[in-house]
Amino acid sequence: MLITSNLLARAERAGKAEQLRTFPKLRKAARTMASAVEVLMSAPEATEDRLVSLVEVWKAIEEVVPREKLASAVETVAAFVPVTDDDAAAQWRVELVKRYRTVQGFIELLLEVIRFRAVEAGAPVLAMVRMPRRWPRGVAATALATSPSTRR
Repeated sequence: MLITSNLLARAERAGKAEQLRTFPKLRKAARTMASAVEVLMSAPEATEDRLVSLVEVWKAIEEVVPREKLASAVETVAAFVPVTDDDAAAQWRVELVKRYRTVQGFIELLLEVIRFRAVEAGAPVLAMVRMPRRWPRGVAATALATSPSTRR
């Protein structure tokens, strides 16, 4: 239990450190996008008497933020923000996989002592873990980290 707690804590700290490292880039990109959206939101509304041209709106936005800079900011935010919230712990699991080799020998001994069981979705992962000498390094750890059953 101590090794597991230590391993999980290290992976979580590494994930948070990466988030903090990338925060300034994300903040700058978000500010750029916010400036553009402020111009968009202040554009006059179209009425029956007045049409608002997309060309006019883009011209107003580009006076504040060049189009290339805005496109770069959108790419930056898209790279840092996941498409869905389904896998909020993905980065944490990636760090955990990096640390798998630390406990690999311990896991092999643990498998000799404890007979683990799994639900149907986790059975293939458990089968791989039970055969540690037959798969290349990191394969079981990668399978464990990316398995849909670990996401639930």
